[in-house]
Amino acid sequence: AGGPAATATALGRVALIERPGGAFQMFGVHPDSPHRFDRWIGGNRHMRDVLARREQILAFDPDLPSLIAGDLNATPASVRTRLLGEGDLRRAKPLLAPLRTGNPGGTWPAYAPGVLRVAIDGALIDRNTRVLAWRTVELRGSDHLGVVIDLEIPRD
Repeated sequence: AGGPAATATALGRVALIERPGGAFQMFGVHPDSPHRFDRWIGGNRHMRDVLARREQILAFDPDLPSLIAGDLNATPASVRTRLLGEGDLRRAKPLLAPLRTGNPGGTWPAYAPGVLRVAIDGALIDRNTRVLAWRTVELRGSDHLGVVIDLEIPRD
């Protein structure tokens, strides 16, 4: 029935996405970038709050498959990514994506040559969701590349 229902919270925007295989929830986040130490600490606190309040934030139905996506401001090997991995979520970017696609997978800064970009954008998915494809795309007017992720989300 219809398109996504969405609501904003202090931590980001949550949307209920309906599809033929059943609904899922998506939470869009943008923690502070680490330009200064206090912003890095604040961004980590933001993501801890998202994870601690996930069931409250995903108010549509906590039993639905869910993902968190956005400008995570975290590289795959960073402290913030390890923090995010403490829960039941994992980064959607496959470790070997650069070898399979020829695309290094960095998303920022978009104007830099591919090998100099850092992978700080993406999605966190639950253990039952499978990544079918992962690639970057140009976004007009942004200093980040966008990420397109094809997922196999479990049916309800």
